[in-house]
Amino acid sequence: FTALIIGLDKKCWRVEDKLAPFEVLEPFHAIGSGRDFAISAMAFGKTAYQAVEFAIKYDTSTGGPVMFMCP
Repeated sequence: FTALIIGLDKKCWRVEDKLAPFEVLEPFHAIGSGRDFAISAMAFGKTAYQAVEFAIKYDTSTGGPVMFMCP
């Protein structure tokens, strides 16, 4: 189990199976099997949405569909 939680204060927290959240301090972050592909794409200027699409293309365990949710 891994989840990212974005608070109303725009801080990002990562929660894993121990349920002890820790704040993500990097400028971008990803979880799942395609995380390395997604982080690389964001490091080269892609949006989070584009980074997930990139991960889907190159990681056989990452799949879609990709949904964009913005408050």
